[in-house]
Amino acid sequence: MLRTCEQQNSNIKVNKMDFGSWIVQKKINDFLQSLHAFERLTIDFCRTALLPKNPKISDYQNTMQTFHNHYYHKFLYHNIHRTPECRAFIKHLKDFETIQKPKKEEYVQLFQTLRSFQKKELPGGHYHTIPFVFTDQSITKWFHDEVCTNNKLGDTFVNDIVSNETWTGHTKCPANRISKQSPHLVNIELNAKQKQTLSKIQKQHVQWNKDFVTHMDAEDPYKAIQMEHLQRTQEHVKSINSKYEELSRHYEELYQQNTGLKHAVAQTQQTNHRQFDELNGLRYALDTKIQELSYKNNEIMYKNNELYHLNKRVRYT
Repeated sequence: MLRTCEQQNSNIKVNKMDFGSWIVQKKINDFLQSLHAFERLTIDFCRTALLPKNPKISDYQNTMQTFHNHYYHKFLYHNIHRTPECRAFIKHLKDFETIQKPKKEEYVQLFQTLRSFQKKELPGGHYHTIPFVFTDQSITKWFHDEVCTNNKLGDTFVNDIVSNETWTGHTKCPANRISKQSPHLVNIELNAKQKQTLSKIQKQHVQWNKDFVTHMDAEDPYKAIQMEHLQRTQEHVKSINSKYEELSRHYEELYQQNTGLKHAVAQTQQTNHRQFDELNGLRYALDTKIQELSYKNNEIMYKNNELYHLNKRVRYT
């Protein structure tokens, strides 16, 4: 409540209450809730199909992919019973999917055809040719283009936003800033109790500002508090600096330890590598000796076999 009231001060620009944005948003929500599923789908497509100036074919492709993923698949899943217009909309998309490599001109034609299914009059008019419901829906864009068609926006409000330090219920919509009344004006009526409450709060704020300025012109009552806060801040900074220096020293020690450990690991790896090479050499020499002994063993066995047969022949003779 305090953020929406007016503070009347000669050196401060008057801030308008923003209830108008809430009213506009309510009008948009009421409109969207009144739509059936296919009407909402066509509006979602038009919102998605806001392309940049001189769009590329990739812009059309990305737009179609976004529309399918966010709106179209969900609509097909939840809506089995479809109107003739809905079936025609679906047929256009199916026919387009049969094209192997669609050209930009075919995308342009498809978008024009699909946009034509949106026939509802959208609330809020247009802002720089964009429908109001497709913008951020700020009240300053309410029927902007329609108001500017025959009237140039000025800085003077037809109806004062603030009267006797009380908000009158008017809003920031462009229709409030033309030289004559507009049918697009968004007006919010305040009852007597609301006006009385706003007036009371505003007067309290004005008095509080006056008292504050008076104290600031005299001896500053907050000086001691500010000095104490400054002293605490300086002590806090010193404490942080000392902790930073301590952490820096600790980091340096850890860094040196890490460097030493890396050097030790490197030396250990080199030693292990040398020992591994020596073991491989010993293993190779041992394998060689085993092969030599095996060869000699085979020779001995061959000699023994010859002696056995020789002794056998001598015995028979």
